[in-house]
Amino acid sequence: ELLLPGKAYLMAVVAAHASPCRYFNDEAPSPEAAAPPEIVDELDAHGVSGELLLEWAALEARSLAQLSQHSGKSGGNRPMSLQPELREAALQLLMHLADDANLSRGGWLDATVLVDLCYLSGRAAAELVPEVCAAAVALIKKSGDSSSSRAGPVMTGLALRCGPFVRWMVKKGYREESHGVSPVSIIEQEHNLLVALQWKIDRPSVHTWLQALVSRFAVLTQGFFAPYMEWIFRQSMSSAVMLVTRYALSAEMSAQRMAKGLLCVWLIAAGVIPLGALRPTFLSENDWEELFCKSQCQGRQPTCITPKSRCDNMLELLCVVTGSELGNLQVDVHVVVEAMLSVSEDLQQPKLPTADASCSMSASVCRALDPAALSRWRSPCGGYSLAPPAA
Repeated sequence: ELLLPGKAYLMAVVAAHASPCRYFNDEAPSPEAAAPPEIVDELDAHGVSGELLLEWAALEARSLAQLSQHSGKSGGNRPMSLQPELREAALQLLMHLADDANLSRGGWLDATVLVDLCYLSGRAAAELVPEVCAAAVALIKKSGDSSSSRAGPVMTGLALRCGPFVRWMVKKGYREESHGVSPVSIIEQEHNLLVALQWKIDRPSVHTWLQALVSRFAVLTQGFFAPYMEWIFRQSMSSAVMLVTRYALSAEMSAQRMAKGLLCVWLIAAGVIPLGALRPTFLSENDWEELFCKSQCQGRQPTCITPKSRCDNMLELLCVVTGSELGNLQVDVHVVVEAMLSVSEDLQQPKLPTADASCSMSASVCRALDPAALSRWRSPCGGYSLAPPAA
């Protein structure tokens, strides 16, 4: 059995959750508001305070609420959602643009949020997808590197990468003319993106949420689960790439919900949290076990290594980490597991774009539109790319 940090320490952390919040919001107290000062100070030192998560959640909630209001309006500002085929292809392009700009997986996920928010705001036409994607990558690149010495070459490289994709769009009927993407047109969309985002590009993504939640878990358990959390973060990021490609940002699948759901999924898979503890109340034990195992392409449920006497403490700790009640975490993990199952089933029967002579797309660009190309960043069917750490 796994030996956990002292019960007194865990109970001190759990005491912070005396008044759990449904989800982070403007009025909710910080999840660790009642925790010992040294715990609060350590969370602050790691940059993952409850106040930061409150700020992210409020920003995300306001954005999605405003976009939901716009969606009911008519006229020029009505949001124009991307068709699923075009969005998935665009995110494949975004992946290669991110590679060209030397962005990490996390940078790609951050850029994806900007693209989704831009189209949810109704500020860009579908035919401008290449420019919007390049602008999102450029903004994320600049946010991480304020140096402007290489801005020109980066813009030129992004524009060149978009060329074959534009020709594919024309072939598919998404774009009327095969005019090239230029650095100037990318800069125009940068400004358009900034206006759509109200000049706030540091939007919380599933990447930043996962980083914060995993770090909070590590701090609140005194680093005891470090090997597990490293594995859980890698698996969660791989799954996030898979899910974000198929699910656009929405109130039903927000970055916060996806991150919390994935954290729970992989805590279960690592054996830290028992599967049954996060079972939605409307599912039987057998149905929940079957659903979870299918979503992970596993034949049997993971074995929990946490002593039964400590499981309740760990669940309360998880609530402190996420700032959510247990019932809401059960909803989050159920939504994510259902999504993982849907994607894994779809990946078993991939529908690849076809290229012919008239398409004028290079082989490399065709591969860029191949869902199988995501295998570099995610484990197939949502299964384990590496075995969980040994107990």
